[in-house]
Amino acid sequence: ILFLAFALFPVFLSAQAISISDARAKALGSTITVRGIVTNGSELGKIRYLQDASAGLAAYPGAGSAGGFEASVVAGDSIEVTGTLVDYHGLLEITPITSYSVIASGRPMPAPKIIALSNLSDEYESQLVAFECVVFTEGGGIFSSGAHDVADGDGHTAKMYLNSDHPLI
Repeated sequence: ILFLAFALFPVFLSAQAISISDARAKALGSTITVRGIVTNGSELGKIRYLQDASAGLAAYPGAGSAGGFEASVVAGDSIEVTGTLVDYHGLLEITPITSYSVIASGRPMPAPKIIALSNLSDEYESQLVAFECVVFTEGGGIFSSGAHDVADGDGHTAKMYLNSDHPLI
């Protein structure tokens, strides 16, 4: 009986996954475990964004993270990730990543939430969103990497950032 108790002990110590919205509500510095669908690959560097039905969150393999995260995790993977909830320049992310596992690959991507520019807020942080009927205010020119203004027909504007490998450049 004693052997069985010690054999099962690690199972009781493993963290239970919570929804991403519940994880986002935790105090900074909390250790969290979440599951979600990865929505990007290496086009954004090491960072990966994941979503579940409730919200989105970034996972960044910074110093002290479990190895191989950015090479192992691609868009469409269903993953479980454990790490510390931190604020990085006003945005929430998990870093360091203490453990992760790919549950399944090739999962369908979450559908982007279609919102108006006037409704863009922190509520949609780290989630796929889409805007209908917007234009680049400097359209017709040559794009460079960095920030570009987009506008809708009602005069609302937002910044769109293009990295140096973006196809518009």
